Amino acid sequence: MEASPELQPIVRRLLWADVVAEVVIAFLLSGILGSPHEWLDVSALATYVATGVFLVGGAAIAVAAWRPSTSRDFVQQLGLANVIGGAAVWTIGLVFWGRFSVEGRTLVAAIGDTLILIGILELVALWRTNPNRNPDP
Repeated sequence: MEASPELQPIVRRLLWADVVAEVVIAFLLSGILGSPHEWLDVSALATYVATGVFLVGGAAIAVAAWRPSTSRDFVQQLGLANVIGGAAVWTIGLVFWGRFSVEGRTLVAAIGDTLILIGILELVALWRTNPNRNPDP
């Protein structure tokens, strides 16, 4: 089995950006800066669980960003998961749009857009740094 090529610095930096995004989202959902459970018309427990999910995700991605053996396949799966997760946030947000306050709508849009953007950036960085890609002439 052939060893996976080492990740390029831009891909590692995007992994660290993903960690920051996950932690910021967790911070926003934690209620430190307001009442996201009221904005989203859900229980406080729901936002605390979501906070925990994003913190655990951020910690796992930090480990991956730090480890030299993190594979391109892992980053590809992470990028796809971010895009799908962002689309899911938007889909759920649109279904319940009328229940949300203005702050809740803004929060849903920010989280959905952030996840989609970081996922696309990770996928594009992988494509641009693919050692088997034919560069433009």
